Amino acid sequence: MSDRLTMGDVRRAGYCVRGSRRWFEATGRDFKLFLREGMPMDEARQIDDAVVKDILKKMGVNDG
Repeated sequence: MSDRLTMGDVRRAGYCVRGSRRWFEATGRDFKLFLREGMPMDEARQIDDAVVKDILKKMGVNDG
């Protein structure tokens, strides 16, 4: 398992690029940076969002 959440992880969890882009825009995060570098798993675990928690759960990552 990677130490970063990537767009590939998001897609494998069943979420689309368009919706992901909208989520990033709505939360003030840099979508292009995420596409290039991913998101540190520690940062992803700290996000209180049902979709992020679902992605992490499907990846088998503990959100705590």
